Amino acid sequence: MPWLLCKREDLSYLDLFRNMLTWKFPHCLKNWQRLRVLSLSSNHLSGIIRSSIGQFPSLTWLDLRDDNFSGEFPQ
Repeated sequence: MPWLLCKREDLSYLDLFRNMLTWKFPHCLKNWQRLRVLSLSSNHLSGIIRSSIGQFPSLTWLDLRDDNFSGEFPQ
């Protein structure tokens, strides 16, 4: 995940669909409290799905299809 993108706290929409990304699940998700839409699908992403993904009060759309994440999806 690019460092500058992690620093953004005002993100509400992030669509990185089919960009051939290869990094692990982003650690900086906790910074994106205003996020409503997150699409990381159809890349080459991997790693454990962070429990913080379930802590976004505004998140209405999450797309992680066709990647290589592991672990259980947090409730």
